[in-house]
Amino acid sequence: MKKRFAISEPLDGILLGVASGTGFFLVETLIVYVPQTMRAGKYAGTQAFEGLELLLARGLPNLAGHSAYAGLFGYFIGLSTMRPRAAIFLLPLGWFSAAALHGAWDGVDYVAGVNIVSLVIQLAIAIFSYLLLGGAIFRAREISPSLAAAATPAASARPSDSDWDHD
Repeated sequence: MKKRFAISEPLDGILLGVASGTGFFLVETLIVYVPQTMRAGKYAGTQAFEGLELLLARGLPNLAGHSAYAGLFGYFIGLSTMRPRAAIFLLPLGWFSAAALHGAWDGVDYVAGVNIVSLVIQLAIAIFSYLLLGGAIFRAREISPSLAAAATPAASARPSDSDWDHD
């Protein structure tokens, strides 16, 4: 039996969104920014060092950010598959949420430059982005039809904490 691949719930959307955000980060960084920076260097050693420096500096913050934004949008895409009548509202809301967070992140450097204040603001944006993604993950787990179907009577037959008390 061949299973069709599709987004059928918010957890699917989050998974594909995070994967898409990660892929975008890799393409953007490794194919655009690192080679561009390396070409600007005069010597081979300088080129390699500047490329590695950029990769490390962009690495964690941008990988985490793109994954969070795309995962949040993926949640709304998955939610719209479960509630197709609300898709006209859910999809723009998800897109706007992700775009606003990403725009705020990029806008801080543009407006404030790179300094301690901008780093603190970007840290706050990053924490807020991950709190939203975490909330979306928890909510998606609550409403997931596949997790509800996976709950079997055998799972509820596990011993409770009171079964372990032998006082």
